[in-house]
Amino acid sequence: MNEHVMDAAFRPGGLDRAKQGVLGLGLDRIEGPAKVTGVADYAYEGTPDGIAYAAIVGTPVGSGRILGIDASAAEALPGVIAVIHDDPRMPAGESNSRAMPKFDTDVILHLGQPVAIVVAEGQAIARDAAALVVVRTEAGEDRFDVAAQPVDTKPEIGFLPPVDKGDLDAVMADAAVTLDRTYTTPVHFPAALEPHATTAWWEGDRLTVRTSNQVIGGARKTIAKALKIDADKVRALAPYVGGGFGGKTGVGAETILAAIAAEVVGRPVKIALPRRQTAYMVHHRSHTIQRVRIAVDEHGVILGMGHESVVAQNDDGEFLEPVPFGTLPLYRGDARRFKTDLVRVDLPASGAVRAPGEAVGTFGVECAMDELAEQLGIDPIELRRRNEPESDPVSGKPFSTRRMLDCYTQGAERFGWPAKVPAPGSVREGEWLVGIGMAASLRGNFTVEAQARVRLEADGRATVECDMTDIGTGEVVLGI
Repeated sequence: MNEHVMDAAFRPGGLDRAKQGVLGLGLDRIEGPAKVTGVADYAYEGTPDGIAYAAIVGTPVGSGRILGIDASAAEALPGVIAVIHDDPRMPAGESNSRAMPKFDTDVILHLGQPVAIVVAEGQAIARDAAALVVVRTEAGEDRFDVAAQPVDTKPEIGFLPPVDKGDLDAVMADAAVTLDRTYTTPVHFPAALEPHATTAWWEGDRLTVRTSNQVIGGARKTIAKALKIDADKVRALAPYVGGGFGGKTGVGAETILAAIAAEVVGRPVKIALPRRQTAYMVHHRSHTIQRVRIAVDEHGVILGMGHESVVAQNDDGEFLEPVPFGTLPLYRGDARRFKTDLVRVDLPASGAVRAPGEAVGTFGVECAMDELAEQLGIDPIELRRRNEPESDPVSGKPFSTRRMLDCYTQGAERFGWPAKVPAPGSVREGEWLVGIGMAASLRGNFTVEAQARVRLEADGRATVECDMTDIGTGEVVLGI
């Protein structure tokens, strides 16, 4: 066997040397037969010897304190192995973003917060028994109405700092044309096809979890920290992941709870979240309220832009939806105000869901640009061309590469963009109204170190090992 580790940059880079001309082609999905025939091994599938099944008991209210738990009726149900509660390692609060243990387990942070685990001989028995557990509570503030909560204008969470450059208010007051609009987006749930699930078992002091998780390398460390064991004693497997949309980027509460249950009963344990519990125990994208202001001269050139938003998080969450992440560098304008404020609520945690910030923030700004184009009587693509920045509009640094103008040109050609865009609601095909529109977007990129192990076997085969998960979008084919 011959083994090599690449731990330093190699030039020219792999992307520069890779086979070209494959984008847009139909390629065979080598894992496809396993998936369509049911052979692919997902987190809940496969049954280790002695398997037990677990169901999670959540709080019946969304705020307050837990006064006590009566599990006697559940424990009396035939087939119930154990009811576990008051374990300081049980996670709460941050949901699937970071399932860390909470030592003040009597504090209720949101509806459905896990407070007990029922372990039984069958899945149906476990769920029936979980419904028999009585959780006594003391009322809390019930901060469920986002609009009724005070706004924190200087939140100490989030990775995207506010930008306040120039005097936007003065520019808005003096500009030839202005636009001031408010847009809202609702909560988004990452409801993947595969449920959030874990099968966990211990072999001595070593834990193995087969879990539905998008980032397996970080999962080992999170699990170890939550259970207070060394990371080298945790093995995390996720050979196939049936979608995640960001909801599986962190370790879910069900993973920690399955490991605790398996340790307590001394048997492998499975947990799968029903859809209803997924809405409670998996983070969601926060709602947003976005105020977009744009000031332009008589030619439609942007002089100033504001993108100010309000999002929500519970008392324990540390994620702040980065609403302007994709809009900060999108257009020119010397006066700029981009910020995100926060309200605290008694709701499940918000977290990263499919293009965090960009998905919702781009919606707000691009709606505003379209409305501005109509107000000015300028073609939407032309308005965006006139406002393409020559350098980063925040830092002033030159772009290493920026092909947005090419995107406008090629997109218009391929779409067949008309010389004059018809007014909204004026084009019909039979009984159908036909809309014509476009939008611009940028995607942030995080570059981090990565490792992979390649083994050349004696029989001529090569084995490649990495912690990249197959989330259903062709990673196996891309890796090859």
